[in-house]
Amino acid sequence: MQTTFVPFKQRPHRPRSRSRSPSPDSETPDWRLQKPFGAGLQRKRHVKFVPATDTSLSTSLPPTTAPTTAKTGAEVSSLYLSLIGLSTPRPAAPPKTCPDCALPITDADAATHATSTAHLAALPHAHPPHPYDRSSKGLKVLMESGWDPDARVGLGREGEGMRYPLKTVPKDDKLGVGVKKRKGVAGTGAGEEVGKRVRGRLMGELGGGVDVQEILNRRME
Repeated sequence: MQTTFVPFKQRPHRPRSRSRSPSPDSETPDWRLQKPFGAGLQRKRHVKFVPATDTSLSTSLPPTTAPTTAKTGAEVSSLYLSLIGLSTPRPAAPPKTCPDCALPITDADAATHATSTAHLAALPHAHPPHPYDRSSKGLKVLMESGWDPDARVGLGREGEGMRYPLKTVPKDDKLGVGVKKRKGVAGTGAGEEVGKRVRGRLMGELGGGVDVQEILNRRME
């Protein structure tokens, strides 16, 4: 049995057009018909380049007569603040210090500072005046000779004299000057008690009597 091949019906070939005109009903136009962005912009000012060999134009600063000195930090800070519209901060006034103790003080706590321990310790020592009798003739003669009783110096050309008198000690006995008391003397304190016990023991051994008492008293003396 033989089969026969029947070809399909071919459609007529239509050449495709490369360009299509946009339809008036389409919302989005064809991108090939849109102008590029910035096509209508024009530069008003062009950059002028300076040739390297052109000597008529100079980009360097004009020569100065004196060399510029480096600015300090305070000057730079003042210039920056003036550029941004702020005023230059004024330097703070140094705090007031006490001439005696060199501590900072203010007008508000001046009275409190005068009674503080640090201030009182720094003050010079105030010596009391000497208790001299200002009406004394001898003191007047010394003062007329040039001696100052409040200068706290002694007599003499170099002030080497004794400034204070000798300290006195009360003397309650009748002994002479320089005499020292002997310890254990009969009739004074513990020595008298010892003498009584010795005499009583000897009188008991010898039998007692007036003669024995006189002999013992002579020996004890």
